[in-house]
Amino acid sequence: MPKSTRTVSLKELNPKDIIILVVGPTGSGKSSFVSRASGFDDTIVGHGLVSKTSKILIVKYTDEESGQEIVLVDTPGLGNTFKDDSEVLRMLTRWSRKLKKRGLVVAGILYFHRISDNRIPGNPVRALCVFGETSGGFGAALSKTILTLTLWNEVDEALGDKRLAELKSMDFWNVMSKYMDNVETARDLVREVLQRQGSMSSQNTDQERALVKNLETLAERQLSIFRKIDEGSRNSSELELEYRQLRLQMDEAWHQLCNHGQTNRGSD
Repeated sequence: MPKSTRTVSLKELNPKDIIILVVGPTGSGKSSFVSRASGFDDTIVGHGLVSKTSKILIVKYTDEESGQEIVLVDTPGLGNTFKDDSEVLRMLTRWSRKLKKRGLVVAGILYFHRISDNRIPGNPVRALCVFGETSGGFGAALSKTILTLTLWNEVDEALGDKRLAELKSMDFWNVMSKYMDNVETARDLVREVLQRQGSMSSQNTDQERALVKNLETLAERQLSIFRKIDEGSRNSSELELEYRQLRLQMDEAWHQLCNHGQTNRGSD
């Protein structure tokens, strides 16, 4: 186990900590990764599609190789069995706001995806956008995100390679890495974040950047709605209706971005 592995509160973090967010749907291996990378108690790991993580869990440890303080933030997944999507996103928004107030910056985001799924469930941008303020903007949050592919043991090699090629065709994810549910690949992911600090940049085309900009605008509206709901706005029913409409717009923008990448891939 790495030195000084422990759970901490947000108040115990400091600007020198390497903060890595672990995001993704329920059952995608997030808690397993936190356990393998940090050596933290394996009882946090959920099994199947029943979410074990219903709150934000912060695990801090000293990396033996670099000597740096690593902070892994295990977040509730979308499709959570304890909380609906909007409640999870509002929780993440409030947490991100507190992080910003303390002057803390996210070093990397690991977005977990089951390779056994034939497509990425839901809209990952709705989850990623809430961390824009603590990453240097929505575009910076995307550039800091590593699509982390899991559950390779549930597919044969040919199908796994086929789905990996499909994901690459989207031209949206700058970096993809495999997590094989073991200590070695978990530590490799942490090292990748450390090595990429300050060098993460988007490789999107002009048209893709326009699509991402549209998503950024929608993401800012989502944050505004969540803030008003949390502030106890009297127009909560109207805000909830606006959020449902906005969610449809974000999903449509996400599908456009996905389809754009696949169309470009097909014309190569």
